[in-house]
Amino acid sequence: MQWLRTEWNRPIADSRIYWSDDKPIVSMAEHGFEPEYKLILIRISKTLCPADQLTALIFEICNAQEFSGIEGLVAQATGGKITRDDYIHQKSEKEHQAVLRAGNIVQDLLALSENEVSGTDLYRHLIAAPTDFSGYQAWNRRIPNSNYMRTQRYYGEEYDRFRSGTP
Repeated sequence: MQWLRTEWNRPIADSRIYWSDDKPIVSMAEHGFEPEYKLILIRISKTLCPADQLTALIFEICNAQEFSGIEGLVAQATGGKITRDDYIHQKSEKEHQAVLRAGNIVQDLLALSENEVSGTDLYRHLIAAPTDFSGYQAWNRRIPNSNYMRTQRYYGEEYDRFRSGTP
């Protein structure tokens, strides 16, 4: 758990991680940047099994690290210099990198038995994720209302808000 302690306390782009007891809005776990407070809020569903809650925490830390410096992409979206599809694609690529990194970390930190693994969803998902991005996309699209598909819709809505100037 040294990794978790170290990464929790490591600043990400001048921000620190903060636990929020609020229910996640888009999926079972998420992070959100609050630049005015220099915080990265992490929200994880209480309905997940304990192994998946820890897996989600590891993933969201990796994801927040991957998304540090996202301001350039946001500026491109806001300024109309990138298409909606390209915006979604680039954000999804960043998330895929976080999935791969978190999957490796989770396997090292949480050595679960086969029986314990069978009782998880997120853990199994992370360790089974394809390493190539196009394979990862196809693999995720097979489940119509998966976290991946909800996140894709959210990224599109986020792009639309940036383009319209609505926060």
